[in-house]
Amino acid sequence: MKNRKYERLVIAHRGAMAAAPENTEAAFDLALEYPIDGFETDIQMTSDDKLVIYHDRTTKKLEKKPRPISEITLKELRKLDCGKWFTESYSGQKIMTLDYFFEKYLPQTMLMLELKSYPGDLDGSRREKFLELLADSLKNFMPQNIEEKVSVLSFDGDLLSGFYKIMPKLRYVMNMETDYGYFKNPEKAPHFISAFCMDINDLTPGFVNAAKAAGRKVYTYSCNIPQTLSKAIELDLEGIMTDDPAKFFSFYLGN
Repeated sequence: MKNRKYERLVIAHRGAMAAAPENTEAAFDLALEYPIDGFETDIQMTSDDKLVIYHDRTTKKLEKKPRPISEITLKELRKLDCGKWFTESYSGQKIMTLDYFFEKYLPQTMLMLELKSYPGDLDGSRREKFLELLADSLKNFMPQNIEEKVSVLSFDGDLLSGFYKIMPKLRYVMNMETDYGYFKNPEKAPHFISAFCMDINDLTPGFVNAAKAAGRKVYTYSCNIPQTLSKAIELDLEGIMTDDPAKFFSFYLGN
């Protein structure tokens, strides 16, 4: 199916993660078969300072004795099977480095990069190293329209602020939950935050209206059934993430 543009951004959440193991080549390649606008993915740093595409804090899905990603080398991670946990048919999928991910997918689609900062994993100088490596990787693959191609997301406002100082031309999105202060006062978010992103089940008309009045867009995750899509459309959100592009477009095109 060829890409088409819709009234709002449609983003494959960790690729087509409902049909293939999340954050793998299989999931991203499958998502590209549908008219999505881009991918959302997750970035973490290994013990030997390599940036990789992975969501969970530990390898619980991949091995019997789970270890934090931050305490494993890239070489060790590459030995683990990132697909077998999902189904045997996806056995052999390997964790991707950020550089490989950029090289393969940045020319093809928009990317929304979530910076993961699990407690204890990015303390002190490692936080600075993480941002430095991310900036270096982006600069190696930077397209001319980088500000249109790449958005940076995080639940960690300090990470977003730190990276904004390094690369101010990107779009920055604050991931939030209802206990965040900006949920009640979106107008108090830092000036460089262009959008908020929240679970579709937590979004309220009051927050959406206040965010838009403050000049911010609102994105949501994950719309996989007609009810959640209907809510996103009713709230007039600018961006929708889905785990299942196949099912999503089967009912989205009917709206």
